[in-house]
Amino acid sequence: MILPAARSALSRPATVLVFMTALNVLNFTDRFLIQGFAVDLCADLHLGGWLADRMEARRAGGRLRLLAGAALVGVPVGWAYRFADPAGAVFLPAMFVGSVMVTLGYGPLFAALQDRVEARLRSTMTAAMILGMTLFGTSGGNLFVGLLADRLRADSVAQPITHAAALGLAPWLLAVPCLFMASAIIPGRRVGDGLDPKASSS
Repeated sequence: MILPAARSALSRPATVLVFMTALNVLNFTDRFLIQGFAVDLCADLHLGGWLADRMEARRAGGRLRLLAGAALVGVPVGWAYRFADPAGAVFLPAMFVGSVMVTLGYGPLFAALQDRVEARLRSTMTAAMILGMTLFGTSGGNLFVGLLADRLRADSVAQPITHAAALGLAPWLLAVPCLFMASAIIPGRRVGDGLDPKASSS
């Protein structure tokens, strides 16, 4: 029944024209969204790296303080856009700021690790950090939110995925005091401060 009806509809030139136009519009929209996401991601990464370097130049531990500030701002903003009306004035700005706070920290995070690890262990520690972020952070976080959403749905909670994702942001708040304490306790040692044997011998 479906195939004959589809053949009949596609045999009409007007239907084919509408179908092809719709495909082109969807293709354009998809490319626009992907390009917009790519531009936003590149801008956020560069902004985070630039700000972190300036803060580190002014005071040791500046990169870690930037990470703490991004988490401190990102969690409340993340809660705001998850519970905001998608048609309201808060949703899109809050979602934009929340996405900026997430990608802002990649540059400072990797740079802070390089600052505080001996040169002979930097590649190993970077690999271990990426493994921990993906295996325990991303994968574990997604698993936790998924299990929690199913549990909330079973308990007849309205919008279970929204509430589960909001609760999944809570551990970020634990990182704020840890990062602030680390920025004060751990000295901002860089290449040339005795961590790099070649730099110290020159």
